[in-house]
Amino acid sequence: MVEASIVMPIIILTAMLLLRLFVFYLDILASSVRLHKQALKAWDEYSSSAISEYSESEERHLLAGGMLGSNLSKTIRAELFMCNEDALVRLGELFEK
Repeated sequence: MVEASIVMPIIILTAMLLLRLFVFYLDILASSVRLHKQALKAWDEYSSSAISEYSESEERHLLAGGMLGSNLSKTIRAELFMCNEDALVRLGELFEK
């Protein structure tokens, strides 16, 4: 019985850590999808004829606790070069003539 009283808390803490890590990576995935949608929305609304750069970043943290000895963090970046494709096609047609 002494062995169970030592091993069971370690198993429970390890299972809790795995759940926390799973939720942390799902949060990273959700943040990545949100940044990607924001970048695509900015590209759709872009109407200038020049090429512009879009850059956005978020940082996610998982604080230490339980069996996790240090804090985890992840920086998520979305970078995009925006251009008005219609203007570029028309400009190309102008040079062909």
